[in-house]
Amino acid sequence: MRDNQSNIKVKVYQGERKLANANKFLGECNISNIPPKPKGQVIVTVNFSLDINGSLVVTAKENSGGQESDLKIAMDKSLPPDVIDELIKKGKRDGRR
Repeated sequence: MRDNQSNIKVKVYQGERKLANANKFLGECNISNIPPKPKGQVIVTVNFSLDINGSLVVTAKENSGGQESDLKIAMDKSLPPDVIDELIKKGKRDGRR
C-alpha cells in the first residue's frame, strides 16, 4: 500500500496454507481509477460467490468511488480432489513440526 494509489490488485488463491504463495494462484482482478487517498484509507469489499455452473465469481469494489472489478474462475482451474486430499495431508504433517 502507498499514498494516492490509483489501482489495486486483488489476488485469489486456493488452499489452506498460511502463506498465500504456498497455495494455488487462481487469478486476479484489478480495480482502477480509485480516488486518491492516504495509505490505509481505501476500503475494498471483496465478495465470493458460485454461479449456476459452479464457477467462482469474485467481485472487488472500492467503497468510496464505486469502482468495481469481477473475476470468474471456471471449475477447470480447480485442483482435482486427489491433489486437494494430498495437500491437506501434507499441511497436517507440516503443522506438527
